[in-house]
Amino acid sequence: MSDDPPNHRALLPAGLRDLLPPDAETEAAAVEALMEVFAAHGYQRVKPPLLEFEDSLLAGSGAAVAEQTFRLMDPDSQRMMGLRADTTPQVARIATTRLAQAPRPLRLSYAGQCLRVRGSQLAPDRQIAQAGIELIGCDNPAADAEMVLVGAEALAAVGLGDHGRKYPWQLSGGMQQRAAIARALAYQPEILLLDEPFASVDAQTRADLEDLLLQVWDRTHLTVLLVTHDIDEAVYLADRILVLSAAPTRVRKTITVDLPRPRDQIATKELPEFAHLRASVFALIKGESVRDSPPTDAPG
Repeated sequence: MSDDPPNHRALLPAGLRDLLPPDAETEAAAVEALMEVFAAHGYQRVKPPLLEFEDSLLAGSGAAVAEQTFRLMDPDSQRMMGLRADTTPQVARIATTRLAQAPRPLRLSYAGQCLRVRGSQLAPDRQIAQAGIELIGCDNPAADAEMVLVGAEALAAVGLGDHGRKYPWQLSGGMQQRAAIARALAYQPEILLLDEPFASVDAQTRADLEDLLLQVWDRTHLTVLLVTHDIDEAVYLADRILVLSAAPTRVRKTITVDLPRPRDQIATKELPEFAHLRASVFALIKGESVRDSPPTDAPG
């Protein structure tokens, strides 16, 4: 057993990090959302290996990423191998070898992880998720236009249609949350789990995101389980509210919300039924808080 402090086991090289929940799911769902758009336009998915022989990986356009490519010796063949820093040279290799006889134009899509020797100041991560398309055998303005339009639609699919020229860190909190919701929906799940999804945004953006979630529900009728500490949000969004107790946690009461749909931030919240439901939830929470508060000393 190692005597190293436990935190040493979590130490990773610069530019590499563990992707934890919910970020791992968010990234995967974003990639699949893009792939769905590509498939809808006739782009067929290919999956090249993470490693291949250095001479093929770095041939042709692959030479451009030679300095960013990790190399290692294959113990089986005793030949040098490269770990891809970019998937596009591999797609070019597939098109000119295994798919050389396929009809042109050839529309191919791809997604996978890439590892680079160095990150940049703007993009310090050395392991990145990559998704894209290649239109091969059609070199004309129409092909260029197709690529641009498909890319724009892919961005729009995750709610970023007007932000295609921005880096992720340039997006507002609201836009990042829109992207997260879109990514979560990409897998067409049977249930959507949301834990305080709008807690970090301003009031106006929060209202907009609540309405976006209602629109998504209207289209998909997914089962959505949302955790929130905001009573108004719970009443506005829910069909049922489960009020939880303090630890050890249990369900104190289930409240049915029968407010009419579609719901509106102003009209719905002006309804007497909304005020009644809000008061009922607050009374349960307040009662729990009073019950669990420590007794005060009697005056001497």
